[in-house]
Amino acid sequence: IIEIKMSKGEQDKSKQRNNPEEEVEEDEEESQEKSTKEQKLLDSMTSFQEEKEIDTQAAQKAISALGSSQAEKQAQRLKRAQELAKIKVKKEDIDLLMTELEMTENEADSWIREHNNDIEAAFRAFVNRTASQ
Repeated sequence: IIEIKMSKGEQDKSKQRNNPEEEVEEDEEESQEKSTKEQKLLDSMTSFQEEKEIDTQAAQKAISALGSSQAEKQAQRLKRAQELAKIKVKKEDIDLLMTELEMTENEADSWIREHNNDIEAAFRAFVNRTASQ
């Protein structure tokens, strides 16, 4: 028969473990301490900002200003597109840009129109844009 001797401290721990009521109390205390620590950590990690009242009139003005500026830009783009559509472009100029600068027909047409049917200006602008990129 093998005898196992325990020290006084080990015997006390063993007795405590055998008492389920004490274990539950200890677990509850540990759990409470843990949740308190977790709450403090969470509070330190999150930033709280007070809700502020929004000035609805100022917000409406900002929204309408944004909408009107977008409408203005759209109107300017439409006007520019109408002006460009009035410019007559020769088929040979489009073909030249397509072959020399390896662009599509629509791109070549746009470049020529944007440079007021000046094929040399369109070439220079394309080369300068490509060189700066």
